[in-house]
Amino acid sequence: MKLFAKAAPLLLLLLTSCAGGGEHSTPGEGTLRLSIEWPEATRLVPVASKSIVITASVTKGEGEDAVTERITQKIVPRPATGNLSNVEMKLPSTKVTIQADACPNADGTGNVQATAKKEVTIPESRTTPIEITMVTRIQRVSMTPNPDGSTLLVDAGGTYEASAESDGDILVITSPSKWTWTSSDTTVLGITSDGSKVTVKGLKEGRVTLTATEDESHRTKSAVVNVKAREEDVLMPDGRYEGLITYSIITTTGTFTRIEREAITLSSNYISHFWVIGYEYRDLYLSDMNRAVTKREADGSITFTAEGYTDDQGLVRGDYAVMSGTFNQGTITISIEYFRDNVPSIWKSGAGVMSRKDK
Repeated sequence: MKLFAKAAPLLLLLLTSCAGGGEHSTPGEGTLRLSIEWPEATRLVPVASKSIVITASVTKGEGEDAVTERITQKIVPRPATGNLSNVEMKLPSTKVTIQADACPNADGTGNVQATAKKEVTIPESRTTPIEITMVTRIQRVSMTPNPDGSTLLVDAGGTYEASAESDGDILVITSPSKWTWTSSDTTVLGITSDGSKVTVKGLKEGRVTLTATEDESHRTKSAVVNVKAREEDVLMPDGRYEGLITYSIITTTGTFTRIEREAITLSSNYISHFWVIGYEYRDLYLSDMNRAVTKREADGSITFTAEGYTDDQGLVRGDYAVMSGTFNQGTITISIEYFRDNVPSIWKSGAGVMSRKDK
């Protein structure tokens, strides 16, 4: 019997049964000779297999009364050197079911990695070649942790490990050399693979598919990873933005509404705020604003918040301003609140749209 993988997933079995002619065989028996040619790393039997278990059984009776009995079993370990194993099995000259299981341990134990089964009739005096197909037991591939739908920040990294499973979520041992990792866009998500493990790094904003493939079974697992810039790295374009802000102002004498033209300047997300009453008036500089905290939203817009004490017309501590808004395609939709800490009864809040202006 020659057992080899000509091309995955085919496993060829040549059954040789003989009697007489110098062979002293019991009448009614045949000899099953196995010559197992262990495949190279690119073929099934799986590379991680350390043994093949050959089981012969017969079925007696029919229908509900049918009973399957194991006749014999041979555990064939992968040889320490070379790639050839020879085995003989005495079998009755009758219809026999031959099963071949590739296992990860030399003693025939461990979760079966690939299997084949064929029903044959063992003759007494002639050679009968047969062919059976060895089918992988791997049904699915998984990643740990599962990155599907996750978000990775630019310059951040992560490590994932792939594993193969059969039905019932039973782990199937695989060779580390038989894993392939791919990124659908390596300019967005860089990968460094090491067998069943991969290390990834976010390079720029984008959406990519990370795929692990078990090469012998051709089973795959894909996961979508979103790469986003870090919040502090999302910058609004530098420049001056102007627009009309409608304020609600509360004073000791009542509440009223006023529309003012205002402007802000941006530089690396630092905000200098100008209060422009009118073009005939000078700008009133408001300082000490913190750097804006920004966040990229799913629609591509940038939301931001900034706050800090301001220098109102030379006062050391004038208004405390809280500013928030959204930047999208050159326009800032902004909300501003002023709290005058030295005159608690004065407060104003405003909202409006500001557009980019040339410097």
